[in-house]
Amino acid sequence: MKKLLVILFLTLATCPLVNAQPENNGSGVSDGIVTKAVIIEGDTVPLFWIPTVRIYGPIIFRSKVQVIEFTKMVRHIKRVYPYAKFIGKT
Repeated sequence: MKKLLVILFLTLATCPLVNAQPENNGSGVSDGIVTKAVIIEGDTVPLFWIPTVRIYGPIIFRSKVQVIEFTKMVRHIKRVYPYAKFIGKT
């Protein structure tokens, strides 16, 4: 019986410390993106403007030297690009 009371007391003592959801400081929105939306047939659909993506065909090289230079450039870019991204974040 004593064990049960201790477990019940510990459970009730820790209940105020447990939060299922983070507080939103009364603003109504805790975390998210505010965007424009349109209603289509009763459903709210967010509007996002996506930039145009250009897709190019395969590269046609005129000589073996161009292939070697291009391959070397790609290898160097792949080696340096993660460092450039890291520096760009700081």
